[in-house]
Amino acid sequence: MLNSLKKITNNVQQLYDQHNEILDYLFQHYWKDTRPLEIEETESAMDLDFSLMNITPELKKLSEKFKLDYHGWYSSCCALLERNYNKERTSEFKSEYENSIKPIISANYITQGTEYEFIDSFKHQASILNVLPLYLEHRLSDIELTVASILMDDELLEAEYLIKKGFIRAAGALAGVVLERHLKIRCDKNEPKLKYPKNVAISKLSDILKDSNLLDIPEWRKIQYLGDIRNTCDHDKTIEPKKEEVADLISKVRELVHYY
Repeated sequence: MLNSLKKITNNVQQLYDQHNEILDYLFQHYWKDTRPLEIEETESAMDLDFSLMNITPELKKLSEKFKLDYHGWYSSCCALLERNYNKERTSEFKSEYENSIKPIISANYITQGTEYEFIDSFKHQASILNVLPLYLEHRLSDIELTVASILMDDELLEAEYLIKKGFIRAAGALAGVVLERHLKIRCDKNEPKLKYPKNVAISKLSDILKDSNLLDIPEWRKIQYLGDIRNTCDHDKTIEPKKEEVADLISKVRELVHYY
């Protein structure tokens, strides 16, 4: 899945580069886009209309190379978006072509005004395309969280089975593993990712999350308490863990996993 994401990201970059090449060709053979990047706040609507009146009405013939280059780019983008993007953004991309770009491309001649219309629509299409990798990263993250949640649910069910069979210590140790993994996921999914030592303990993970304002004090104390039960099951062989405490550990870990 990660390899597919990398491949799609590379494809998007190639298509975005082609978008820039098409714009460069347009500027070299027709008109450069001399419009200001921002309209001054003091500029009135009348001033803006006057500036548009200064656009030359001259007609220039559209080259077949320009048409072919754009249509090739558009077809490649549509294929990529249809396979990987949501329907709303893909429809938005296609609508920009049908409503704005197609009439311009279909004509044999172009004016400076219609060139500007093409540029605006073309850049909008490129911006939709450019967000695709980020969209897929979020989708991948959601899938990873779903899979992790299913696995943790299965392990907690196994812990419940162990406690019913009298394997109290083993049940608590397994629930502790789930809690530790849950806290690591919360660190990993933060932006930026929170760093932690390789063999980090539950108490240290909860400290890291608290210090980053991702845990409030009551939740931090609860996790510390659960970590103590896990340590009794996993490390302290001099004290026998209580069945009620381990059952509470399993129940509260499930709450944490589902709440997050």
